[in-house]
Amino acid sequence: MYDLLMASDGLIGHGTGLVNVNVEFRLIVFRPFKNEVILGKISSSNLHGIRVRLPFFDDIFVPREKLPSPCEFKFDEQIYVWQASPDFPLYFDKHETVRLRIEQEIWTDQTPIGPKDEENSKSVRSSPYVLHGSMQEAGLGPCLWWDDAEEDVAEE
Repeated sequence: MYDLLMASDGLIGHGTGLVNVNVEFRLIVFRPFKNEVILGKISSSNLHGIRVRLPFFDDIFVPREKLPSPCEFKFDEQIYVWQASPDFPLYFDKHETVRLRIEQEIWTDQTPIGPKDEENSKSVRSSPYVLHGSMQEAGLGPCLWWDDAEEDVAEE
């Protein structure tokens, strides 16, 4: 469910006690197909890869191996840098709009958990739906890189 637009007052059924509430909401159905190219924003980076988000979905991950080569992680800035040429590094900055190709989708069955107890509160639940992507091909990665290149070609 994306958002709730309207909810009416509840009407209690005679003799049953059931409550009927009319609601109006917007629903987003999102399931990109394999090899689809999508746009998102970098939300964070760590040694394992880059997390990308959409306005309605936060579980997209680009593993380190699926970044352009040679790519290195800068610990002090928590970002990746692609060394396309020795004197012209290209940065994967946080909140940068990126283009990526969907490589894999991972579904995790979510079993219900009981009341909160000490054992359940310490367990970390994984997301029910995670996408893995790639930025290894030309045209993928931060849009700023490729949009600037297109403008340079147009000027020539």
